[in-house]
Amino acid sequence: MVMPAIRETLPTARIHEAKSGPEALALLRSQKIDAVIMDVTMPQMSGPDVVTEARRDGKRPFLILTSAVVLPNWGMLCTELQAYEFLKKPFSQEDVQNLLGNFARMSKPTRVLIADAGDQTRAMVRKVVSASRFAMDIHETDNGGHAIKLARMKPFDLVLMDSNLNGISGLEAACQMQNLHPETTVVSILPSNDGGLGQSLKHLGLTHFLRKPFFTRDIDLMLHVAHNLRRPYLMNAVMKAAQTALAS
Repeated sequence: MVMPAIRETLPTARIHEAKSGPEALALLRSQKIDAVIMDVTMPQMSGPDVVTEARRDGKRPFLILTSAVVLPNWGMLCTELQAYEFLKKPFSQEDVQNLLGNFARMSKPTRVLIADAGDQTRAMVRKVVSASRFAMDIHETDNGGHAIKLARMKPFDLVLMDSNLNGISGLEAACQMQNLHPETTVVSILPSNDGGLGQSLKHLGLTHFLRKPFFTRDIDLMLHVAHNLRRPYLMNAVMKAAQTALAS
Protein backbone atom coordinates (compact mmCIF):
# COMPACT_ATOMS: atom_id res chain seq x y z
CA MET A 1 0.00 0.00 0.00
CA VAL A 2 2.78 2.43 0.93
CA MET A 3 5.04 1.62 -2.01
CA PRO A 4 2.37 2.14 -4.72
CA ALA A 5 1.36 5.43 -3.07
CA ILE A 6 4.94 6.66 -3.14
CA ARG A 7 5.47 5.56 -6.73
CA GLU A 8 2.31 7.30 -7.88
CA THR A 9 2.86 10.54 -5.93
CA LEU A 10 6.65 10.83 -6.24
CA PRO A 11 7.56 8.77 -9.33
CA THR A 12 11.23 9.81 -9.30
CA ALA A 13 11.75 9.12 -5.59
CA ARG A 14 14.54 6.79 -4.49
CA ILE A 15 13.00 4.48 -1.89
CA HIS A 16 14.82 2.75 0.97
CA GLU A 17 13.30 0.13 3.27
CA ALA A 18 14.27 -0.96 6.77
CA LYS A 19 13.02 -3.94 8.79
CA SER A 20 14.49 -2.90 12.13
CA GLY A 21 15.30 0.21 14.13
CA PRO A 22 19.09 -0.07 13.76
CA GLU A 23 18.72 -0.61 10.00
CA ALA A 24 16.53 2.51 9.72
CA LEU A 25 19.03 4.55 11.75
CA ALA A 26 21.91 3.37 9.57
CA LEU A 27 20.05 4.47 6.45
CA LEU A 28 19.24 7.86 7.93
CA ARG A 29 22.90 8.36 8.80
CA SER A 30 24.34 7.15 5.50
CA GLN A 31 21.81 8.38 2.95
CA LYS A 32 20.17 11.72 2.15
CA ILE A 33 16.65 10.91 3.32
CA ASP A 34 14.07 13.65 2.71
CA ALA A 35 10.95 11.91 4.07
CA VAL A 36 10.36 8.99 6.45
CA ILE A 37 7.31 6.84 7.15
CA MET A 38 8.25 5.29 10.49
CA ASP A 39 6.41 2.72 12.61
CA VAL A 40 6.50 3.54 16.30
CA THR A 41 7.15 -0.13 17.12
CA MET A 42 10.28 -1.43 15.39
CA PRO A 43 12.40 -4.51 16.19
CA GLN A 44 15.49 -3.89 18.38
CA MET A 45 14.96 -0.12 18.51
CA SER A 46 11.73 1.88 18.60
CA GLY A 47 10.79 4.36 15.90
CA PRO A 48 10.94 7.36 18.29
CA ASP A 49 14.41 6.28 19.45
CA VAL A 50 15.56 6.05 15.83
CA VAL A 51 14.28 9.55 15.11
CA THR A 52 15.83 10.94 18.30
CA GLU A 53 19.25 9.48 17.47
CA ALA A 54 19.04 10.71 13.88
CA ARG A 55 18.17 14.22 15.05
CA ARG A 56 21.31 14.25 17.21
CA ASP A 57 23.20 13.80 13.96
CA GLY A 58 21.37 16.75 12.43
CA LYS A 59 18.95 14.64 10.37
CA ARG A 60 15.49 16.21 10.24
CA PRO A 61 13.45 14.56 7.48
CA PHE A 62 9.75 15.06 6.87
CA LEU A 63 8.34 12.53 9.35
CA ILE A 64 5.13 10.49 9.32
CA LEU A 65 4.68 8.22 12.33
CA THR A 66 2.47 5.13 12.17
CA SER A 67 1.16 2.72 14.80
CA ALA A 68 -1.31 -0.13 15.11
CA VAL A 69 -2.78 1.56 18.19
CA VAL A 70 -3.46 5.17 19.10
CA LEU A 71 -0.99 5.96 21.86
CA PRO A 72 -2.36 7.95 24.83
CA ASN A 73 0.36 10.58 24.38
CA TRP A 74 0.49 10.52 20.58
CA GLY A 75 0.13 14.28 20.20
CA MET A 76 2.96 15.05 22.62
CA LEU A 77 5.17 12.35 21.09
CA CYS A 78 4.66 13.72 17.57
CA THR A 79 5.35 17.26 18.74
CA GLU A 80 8.58 16.23 20.48
CA LEU A 81 9.76 14.36 17.38
CA GLN A 82 8.59 17.18 15.07
CA ALA A 83 6.46 14.72 13.12
CA TYR A 84 4.12 16.07 10.47
CA GLU A 85 1.44 13.42 10.96
CA PHE A 86 0.44 10.31 12.90
CA LEU A 87 -1.39 7.55 11.02
CA LYS A 88 -3.15 4.69 12.76
CA LYS A 89 -2.96 1.38 10.94
CA PRO A 90 -4.63 0.36 8.78
CA PHE A 91 -4.45 3.54 6.73
CA SER A 92 -5.35 4.02 3.09
CA GLN A 93 -3.24 4.63 0.04
CA GLU A 94 -5.04 7.97 -0.27
CA ASP A 95 -3.78 8.98 3.19
CA VAL A 96 -0.19 8.40 2.12
CA GLN A 97 -0.68 10.13 -1.22
CA ASN A 98 -2.18 13.22 0.43
CA LEU A 99 0.70 13.48 2.90
CA LEU A 100 3.39 12.96 0.27
CA GLY A 101 1.60 15.44 -1.99
CA ASN A 102 1.80 17.95 0.85
CA PHE A 103 5.49 17.15 1.29
CA ALA A 104 6.14 17.74 -2.42
CA ARG A 105 4.44 21.16 -2.31
CA MET A 106 6.11 22.13 0.96
CA SER A 107 9.51 21.40 -0.59
CA LYS A 108 8.95 24.01 -3.30
CA PRO A 109 9.61 27.67 -2.39
CA THR A 110 6.58 29.56 -1.14
CA ARG A 111 6.63 33.26 -2.03
CA VAL A 112 5.85 35.26 1.13
CA LEU A 113 5.63 39.01 1.74
CA ILE A 114 6.05 40.49 5.23
CA ALA A 115 4.74 44.07 5.34
CA ASP A 116 5.31 46.03 8.56
CA ALA A 117 6.68 49.51 9.31
CA GLY A 118 8.85 48.32 12.20
CA ASP A 119 12.29 46.85 11.48
CA GLN A 120 12.32 44.82 14.70
CA THR A 121 8.79 43.55 14.14
CA ARG A 122 9.60 42.42 10.61
CA ALA A 123 12.67 40.62 11.93
CA MET A 124 10.54 38.82 14.52
CA VAL A 125 7.93 37.84 11.93
CA ARG A 126 10.67 36.65 9.56
CA LYS A 127 12.04 34.42 12.35
CA VAL A 128 8.60 32.90 12.94
CA VAL A 129 7.99 32.39 9.21
CA SER A 130 11.47 30.96 8.58
CA ALA A 131 10.84 28.25 11.20
CA SER A 132 7.96 26.87 9.10
CA ARG A 133 8.12 23.42 7.51
CA PHE A 134 7.61 25.09 4.13
CA ALA A 135 10.52 26.16 1.96
CA MET A 136 10.41 29.95 1.88
CA ASP A 137 11.11 32.80 -0.52
CA ILE A 138 10.62 35.75 1.86
CA HIS A 139 10.31 39.40 0.84
CA GLU A 140 9.85 42.42 3.12
CA THR A 141 8.63 45.99 2.94
CA ASP A 142 7.66 48.78 5.32
CA ASN A 143 5.49 50.60 2.77
CA GLY A 144 1.96 49.79 1.61
CA GLY A 145 2.49 51.24 -1.87
CA HIS A 146 5.68 49.25 -2.28
CA ALA A 147 3.86 46.09 -1.23
CA ILE A 148 1.36 46.59 -4.05
CA LYS A 149 4.20 47.27 -6.51
CA LEU A 150 5.94 44.02 -5.53
CA ALA A 151 2.70 42.07 -5.96
CA ARG A 152 2.16 43.54 -9.44
CA MET A 153 5.61 42.35 -10.46
CA LYS A 154 4.96 38.78 -9.29
CA PRO A 155 2.08 37.44 -7.16
CA PHE A 156 2.73 36.14 -3.65
CA ASP A 157 1.38 32.92 -2.18
CA LEU A 158 1.03 34.51 1.27
CA VAL A 159 1.03 38.13 2.44
CA LEU A 160 1.34 39.05 6.13
CA MET A 161 0.12 42.64 6.24
CA ASP A 162 0.33 44.71 9.43
CA SER A 163 -1.98 47.70 9.74
CA ASN A 164 1.06 49.82 10.65
CA LEU A 165 2.69 50.69 7.32
CA ASN A 166 4.32 53.72 5.78
CA GLY A 167 2.49 55.22 2.82
CA ILE A 168 -1.02 53.81 2.46
CA SER A 169 -2.41 51.94 5.45
CA GLY A 170 -2.06 48.20 5.85
CA LEU A 171 -5.81 47.65 5.58
CA GLU A 172 -6.03 49.61 2.34
CA ALA A 173 -3.01 47.79 0.96
CA ALA A 174 -4.51 44.43 1.98
CA CYS A 175 -7.76 45.24 0.16
CA GLN A 176 -5.90 46.30 -2.98
CA MET A 177 -3.73 43.20 -2.79
CA GLN A 178 -6.77 40.94 -2.50
CA ASN A 179 -8.45 42.62 -5.47
CA LEU A 180 -5.24 42.49 -7.50
CA HIS A 181 -4.63 38.77 -6.90
CA PRO A 182 -7.67 36.95 -5.45
CA GLU A 183 -5.65 33.72 -5.37
CA THR A 184 -3.20 35.22 -2.85
CA THR A 185 -3.86 34.49 0.82
CA VAL A 186 -3.71 37.94 2.41
CA VAL A 187 -3.46 37.83 6.21
CA SER A 188 -4.08 40.99 8.24
CA ILE A 189 -1.92 41.18 11.36
CA LEU A 190 -3.87 42.68 14.25
CA PRO A 191 -3.06 43.60 17.86
CA SER A 192 -4.05 41.11 20.55
CA ASN A 193 -7.00 43.34 21.48
CA ASP A 194 -8.32 44.61 18.17
CA GLY A 195 -11.69 45.91 19.40
CA GLY A 196 -13.60 43.66 17.02
CA LEU A 197 -11.65 44.78 13.95
CA GLY A 198 -11.04 41.19 12.89
CA GLN A 199 -14.74 40.58 12.39
CA SER A 200 -15.16 43.90 10.57
CA LEU A 201 -12.49 42.93 8.03
CA LYS A 202 -14.81 40.31 6.58
CA HIS A 203 -17.03 43.08 5.23
CA LEU A 204 -13.99 44.30 3.26
CA GLY A 205 -13.42 40.86 1.78
CA LEU A 206 -10.47 40.11 4.10
CA THR A 207 -11.22 36.73 5.63
CA HIS A 208 -7.80 35.86 7.09
CA PHE A 209 -6.22 37.54 10.10
CA LEU A 210 -3.83 36.75 12.93
CA ARG A 211 -3.66 38.44 16.31
CA LYS A 212 -0.31 39.11 17.97
CA PRO A 213 1.51 37.18 19.20
CA PHE A 214 1.31 34.40 16.62
CA PHE A 215 3.51 31.36 16.15
CA THR A 216 5.00 29.17 13.46
CA ARG A 217 2.11 26.71 13.76
CA ASP A 218 -0.23 29.58 12.77
CA ILE A 219 1.91 30.29 9.71
CA ASP A 220 1.88 26.61 8.76
CA LEU A 221 -1.91 26.63 9.01
CA MET A 222 -2.17 29.68 6.75
CA LEU A 223 0.18 28.08 4.22
CA HIS A 224 -1.98 24.96 4.10
CA VAL A 225 -4.86 27.29 3.25
CA ALA A 226 -2.79 29.19 0.68
CA HIS A 227 -1.80 25.99 -1.13
CA ASN A 228 -5.15 24.22 -0.64
CA LEU A 229 -3.49 21.36 1.22
CA ARG A 230 -5.35 18.93 3.45
CA ARG A 231 -4.48 19.68 7.05
CA PRO A 232 -2.96 16.71 8.91
CA TYR A 233 -4.89 15.33 11.87
CA LEU A 234 -1.93 16.21 14.05
CA MET A 235 -2.12 19.89 13.10
CA ASN A 236 -5.82 19.96 13.98
CA ALA A 237 -5.09 18.35 17.35
CA VAL A 238 -2.23 20.75 18.15
CA MET A 239 -4.29 23.81 17.17
CA LYS A 240 -7.22 22.61 19.26
CA ALA A 241 -4.96 22.04 22.27
CA ALA A 242 -3.42 25.49 21.88
CA GLN A 243 -6.84 27.15 21.69
CA THR A 244 -8.01 25.23 24.78
CA ALA A 245 -4.89 26.32 26.68
CA LEU A 246 -5.45 29.99 25.75
CA ALA A 247 -9.10 29.81 26.82
CA SER A 248 -8.32 28.30 30.24
